[in-house]
Amino acid sequence: MTLWPLDSISISKLHITMVPSGEVRLPPYLGSTLRGGLGMALRAVACATPKQPCDTCILRFHCGYCALFEPQSQDSSAVFKGNWQPPAPMIIEPPRAQSVPFSPQHPLDFHIVLVGAGISFFAVLVSALLRMGQNGLGRARHPFALTRIRRVLPGEVPGEVLFDTDSPAALPALAEDPLSRWAQGPVSDVATVSFVTPMRIVRNGFTEVPVSFRSLARNLVARVSGFTPTHSLVSVEELAPLLQAASRVTVERDAQQRASFNRYSNRQQRSHDLVGAMGEATWRGDAVASFFPLLRAAEVLHAGKSTMFGFGKIKVR
Repeated sequence: MTLWPLDSISISKLHITMVPSGEVRLPPYLGSTLRGGLGMALRAVACATPKQPCDTCILRFHCGYCALFEPQSQDSSAVFKGNWQPPAPMIIEPPRAQSVPFSPQHPLDFHIVLVGAGISFFAVLVSALLRMGQNGLGRARHPFALTRIRRVLPGEVPGEVLFDTDSPAALPALAEDPLSRWAQGPVSDVATVSFVTPMRIVRNGFTEVPVSFRSLARNLVARVSGFTPTHSLVSVEELAPLLQAASRVTVERDAQQRASFNRYSNRQQRSHDLVGAMGEATWRGDAVASFFPLLRAAEVLHAGKSTMFGFGKIKVR
């Protein structure tokens, strides 16, 4: 269906390979570790005024760190009310937990998704990945070498190699695909959504578990809208009946569980407990078909909170 103008959003997904010099054990879920290490490295290579808060820096609309980690709104329209900030145009997808330590024989492989304006900062990202490897990962700061970056095409098809230490060459311009290519596929009035990583949808200060279809649909519209040039996928008048219909879908099966995740922040020097929904749910209704393209889009864009370090990844069938 053509309700959602997904052609206006560009996506570049990258497969990153980093190799340690010896055996290294890291936390089972590496999203927070990678986000912290990459943020520190990105600020080091991109920030010209490290003591200046991003929201008051005169370079905030031109800085690679601000663009990828703390994007600032340049839009004075009333599409979103309150202290709305655009979503970060970078998503880290950490590897699944593995029983063996990382080593030269078992490298660290993960994905980074760049969205829209974030794609233009590819070279800065590569510099930050090199610096992150030199700085080391984990509390013991284990060094890693960036060895390869490969583009991933829609359908999770391996694309061209963009960076390889065995064949050094100038970085090419990063190609991109419209989000519509990632979201294409059959549409149905029945969808089974698997929450691959914790889904954190917060309402009135509380994390919703289980997640309702209406809450997920509303979150998807807001998130995808934030990446469009106008910050709006549809008008309020068009959206209202769609969300009303989303409230009426039938829950055919709900196997969601409450999952708790402890994250340590080096910057704040304290731990945070994050709660989200895991498992899967099956929903049926006309509204499911209406929102199916956005569900598929969330397979690459993620949904909910904490997407920067990999939360909110779903699979739809």
